[in-house]
Amino acid sequence: MKKIYYLLIIIVTIVLYYPVFNAGYVWDDNLLFVEKVKLVNEPLSWRILTEPVLPDTTYFRPLIFLTMYIEFHLFGQNPISSHIINLLILIFNTYLVSAITYKILLIKKYKNEIFLSLLAGLIYVVNPILVEATAWISGRFDLLVTTFSLLGIYFFIQIKQNTWRNSLNISVCFLLALFSKELGIILPLLLFFMYMFFNVSTEKSYLQNIKDFIADYYKLIFSIFLTFILYLLLRIQAMGDIYHQALDSEYLKLAYLQEYLPIHSLFFYIKQFVLPFSELTPLLPYEHLNDNPYSVVFKILIIILVFSILILGLIKKNKYVWLVFSILLTIFLVIYIVPITIANNVAHNRFMTLGAAYVAILVTVLPYQNFSKNLNKLAIVILAIWLILSSLITKSIVPFWKTDFTLWKWTYTVQPDNTLARNSYLYGLYQFRQFDEIVRVIEEYNSKNPNGLTVSDQLIYVNTLISLNNPEALKYAVGVDLALPKFHLMYKDKSEYKFSGLSNAHVASFYGSYALASSVFENNSKKALELNNIAYWYLNEDEKVSYFFNDVAYLYQAGRVEESMNLYHYLEKLKAYGKEYYDYNMYNIIKMECMNRTLKNKVVCDAEISEFINTLK
Repeated sequence: MKKIYYLLIIIVTIVLYYPVFNAGYVWDDNLLFVEKVKLVNEPLSWRILTEPVLPDTTYFRPLIFLTMYIEFHLFGQNPISSHIINLLILIFNTYLVSAITYKILLIKKYKNEIFLSLLAGLIYVVNPILVEATAWISGRFDLLVTTFSLLGIYFFIQIKQNTWRNSLNISVCFLLALFSKELGIILPLLLFFMYMFFNVSTEKSYLQNIKDFIADYYKLIFSIFLTFILYLLLRIQAMGDIYHQALDSEYLKLAYLQEYLPIHSLFFYIKQFVLPFSELTPLLPYEHLNDNPYSVVFKILIIILVFSILILGLIKKNKYVWLVFSILLTIFLVIYIVPITIANNVAHNRFMTLGAAYVAILVTVLPYQNFSKNLNKLAIVILAIWLILSSLITKSIVPFWKTDFTLWKWTYTVQPDNTLARNSYLYGLYQFRQFDEIVRVIEEYNSKNPNGLTVSDQLIYVNTLISLNNPEALKYAVGVDLALPKFHLMYKDKSEYKFSGLSNAHVASFYGSYALASSVFENNSKKALELNNIAYWYLNEDEKVSYFFNDVAYLYQAGRVEESMNLYHYLEKLKAYGKEYYDYNMYNIIKMECMNRTLKNKVVCDAEISEFINTLK
């Protein structure tokens, strides 16, 4: 019977998430993994695994890069295998939730432990807040830190003796959790909270509980301490620093006094843990949250109420309070108490992946045997409605993560005034060559906003006009060039400047687009090469591959045929996701330049393209 129950978890997971089998790489997947050509072209090394997750940050997550390295070498850069692996991790996490619940129920001598442990797994796996971490490949950070945190909790519950072997098992889980994401740092506190859940009573003071914990688990405490020191040394050696942002007066003024970010963020997570039925898009900006002062007051009152109940629970020695504290602890690092880098968003649903596990455990280990019959019936009705709504919403939003087009169309539809949502939607449209829709969206935006397009929007518009073979692209590129500060002339290193949230990749993209326009509409391959060279200044080595393909065409047009051939032969040996697309763009540069130069003489241009192809061979 137990095996049949657990098989149901797999069936439910597949029913809810099967659209991911046809999904691609979306959002930051390319930046974080796919465009890191080192992961598929170089031998495995500590240097590759310990590169910062994002430029100019100290996010240190070598285990995730190791999983991507192994995956890419076994299956290639294939989104299907990436999604299957994420789904398998979710299923394993769900089993861990069930297993932890089962052990708790056995220790507490509750009835129906098999059914309730299954219920905990189902509550977890149908939760809509898990979609972002599961359907998005980059959510693997949150999935795996959840895996090793839950595994550490499971081993902790299993401990029979205070042995070095048991301590080592948990310490390995601690290190792997830290190697997955910085959230792993909370595991020691989660272990202590679980101890308090089992041992708190009216007969003992909290001080005595702490003394007993130290006496019972001094080997574990020592082992975890050494593990943390090891992690800290490795992190500093790889990153050169503990953290890339400072808790300075400027941050405190913005986050605490102007935007009230800890209040908005904490309220969001509390609400979302209970009612995860809305605000599920990947962008949740904090702009305009303070427009209604009554809303801020309401959120403060709710937070005060929640913590008043928890404090009362502490006073009354209620053991379930410690599971609630565990839930809140899982989001402590992302409620703006300390600076975080999440693009002006107040929160992200993927950050609740571990907390959702504790919600599922808490709901199923409550002492229902002590409830009245009417209260039990009410709990069953509420839980049934929650499960049905969660399942329907999860099933409905998973398909949105299929492509950049579907993801950002959904987000833009929900948040049409969000700058990043609009720009990302335009990018998705461009990927799927929906040029007419791009023009419509931009014209509609311009009619309502006299200040004009953002630089990011203009980059996409320039590329769109080029794709439509519209010479206006060159005029737009010249205009952006005049407005954009020349950072490559002002600084020695690209990491030294910040420009209104515009990333290095965006700036490089502009110069790449300008180079393309110069080649296609001015027949100026020399200028195109110079502009592409500027783009390289803003890019990491892994990000330059697509620009190299364009350089093959520019070099050929400039008469530097041998250099063009050598570069192309180098690129042919390189493994890179999307090489066919880069090839297409490269040939298209030759074609479009020829069509404009010869007034669309197809015969001449076909001959030129054939000669180009034969030369490269």
